[in-house]
Amino acid sequence: MSNFEGFRSREATTAFATTMTAAMRGGDFSAIPTILQDPTTRTGTPPNVTTLPYGGNQIPAARIDKTSLLLMKFFPLPNQPALPGVPNRNYQYTVNTPVDKDQFNQRIDFNQNSNSQWFGRYSWTDELTVSPGLTTDGQTLYTRASQWVLSNVRILSANKVNEARFGYNSLFNNITQQLAGVENVDEEIGVPVKITDKNSWGFRTSCSATI
Repeated sequence: MSNFEGFRSREATTAFATTMTAAMRGGDFSAIPTILQDPTTRTGTPPNVTTLPYGGNQIPAARIDKTSLLLMKFFPLPNQPALPGVPNRNYQYTVNTPVDKDQFNQRIDFNQNSNSQWFGRYSWTDELTVSPGLTTDGQTLYTRASQWVLSNVRILSANKVNEARFGYNSLFNNITQQLAGVENVDEEIGVPVKITDKNSWGFRTSCSATI
């Protein structure tokens, strides 16, 4: 007996996010009401600490960390004006969520004789789900499992029956970032990482801002 099951799902939904404008990426935050303080002008000791604001709410380009500039590629430019009544929702995108599942089963029954019956079975499943982020900063869930079974039922006498069964299971489950194994961002931004397996590198990044 053999059977195969395949499942494919493709869901697309519309989502909104807030991303920095081209001017903000260059350090120009003059469009926002919040006054940005220059940390290099900090004087005093807590709780009596004072700082001076950046002139015109503009951060000099030389003060922007190069790592931040590199990571900007994972956060796209706005593609629409901010939605009315929904502050700062200036980026609209489609969230594509793919789910792939496959399952296979194979079973063989064999009657050796009237006193001995055998059966063997192999089952295998493979599943991949992608939870997308804003660009390629999403997360993947990959699961692979298999099972082997071998059994023998033997009649030993008129009142004795023995069943011997052997089974083996394997499970691999991996939750990683979408770029794991695709792009070594740690190396790009110069983060020292000790890697024992050349196939094990990846990265995680998060960004939040309140304007």
